[in-house]
Amino acid sequence: MEWDREAQKLLKKIPFFVRSRAKGEMEALVKARGGRRVTKKDILEARQATVQKMSRVSQGHLLEGCFGNGGCPNSLRDTQNLLEKLEKVLGEARLLSFLQEKMEGPLLHSHVFRVAVANCPNACSQVHIRDFGVIAVRRPLVNQELCNGCGECSLACQEEAILMENGKAKITPDCILCGECIRACSREAIKGVQEGYRILAGGKLGRHPVLAKTLLPMVSEEEVMRALETVLALYKDLNQKGERLGTIIQSMGWEKWQEIFFQTFP
Repeated sequence: MEWDREAQKLLKKIPFFVRSRAKGEMEALVKARGGRRVTKKDILEARQATVQKMSRVSQGHLLEGCFGNGGCPNSLRDTQNLLEKLEKVLGEARLLSFLQEKMEGPLLHSHVFRVAVANCPNACSQVHIRDFGVIAVRRPLVNQELCNGCGECSLACQEEAILMENGKAKITPDCILCGECIRACSREAIKGVQEGYRILAGGKLGRHPVLAKTLLPMVSEEEVMRALETVLALYKDLNQKGERLGTIIQSMGWEKWQEIFFQTFP
C-alpha cells in the first residue's frame, strides 16, 4: 500500500520498536475503509480515535495509595488495610453508573471521583488535588522530665513548630503531626500520644484548580470510612451534571459545605 509524503514523515516519528506494527495496523485500517493510499489525514484521525479511547474509563472512581507501604522511612503506618476498606466503599457507591446517568457523552478520566491516601503529611500521593484525601498523622507530646533541652527535635522539625523554653522543648500549634520530632529525640522524651488520620475534601486540577481543605483534623480508621460514605452521599445528592466535588464546594462555599457535612456525618 502506498503512503503519501506527509504520512511517511509522521510514520518516522513513531518509535522504531513499534513502527512496523503501527504501519501494519494503519494500512489495515485504510484497507478496511476501501482506501489504497495512507494519507496524513488517515494517521491524524487514527491518532485522535486512539486518544479518545484511552481517555475513557471503565469505573467511576480512582483510589491511589502511598509509597509508604513499600517501606518509606517517613511512613507513620501501613495503610494497605485501609485502602482495601476504602475500595469496598467506593465499589458499593456504583459511581460509574451514577456518572453515566448524569453526564452527556463519554465518561473521561477527568470526571471520576478520586481518592488518595498518604502515610504521612509529606503527602506524596497528592491528596491535596483529590476529591477525598486521607493523611496519616501522629500527635507528639514532650515528657518534660526526660527532656534535656538538647534541641534535636527543633532541628528536625521542618515546620519550626518546636520552641525551646526554659531549657525544655515546647510544641506549638504549627505542628502538622508528622512524627519527625519523635524519631529525632535520642532520649525518647517525645512520644506519640494519638494516632489517626486527617481528612481533606474538594481538591481538583483542571481549568479551575482547587486544593483540598481539611474537613476533619484527626479521626480513627472507622471514622475515615464513615466520612467517605457521608461525602459520597452528599456528592451524589448535590451533583447536577457530573461535576467534580471541588466544583460543587466552590459553588456553595466551604463554610456551607462544612455545615451540610456535619449535619449528616454520624
